[in-house]
Amino acid sequence: MNLKTIKVLLFTLLALTLASFLIGCGVSKPVYFLFTALFAIGYAAVWLLCWRCPFCGERLGRSDGETCPHCGSEKTWLKQGSEINLKEIEAI
Repeated sequence: MNLKTIKVLLFTLLALTLASFLIGCGVSKPVYFLFTALFAIGYAAVWLLCWRCPFCGERLGRSDGETCPHCGSEKTWLKQGSEINLKEIEAI
């Protein structure tokens, strides 16, 4: 998985954690608190295991993922405007 996908996954898990917590507070059913705990554990696992620099392998910590705080690499993901458009490919 690339870092953009991981960032979206982390945001989704955080949103699900907060939503299930708020719903659980509103309806007072223990099952929603179980979902809250599961989403929070999933968030922590993804953050600890996957939120790493693809070049040096160190954890990015609270970094936004665009620049590695350890190796200083700014190529952790493709930024807008840096892509290459190929219009034609010719086979030789």
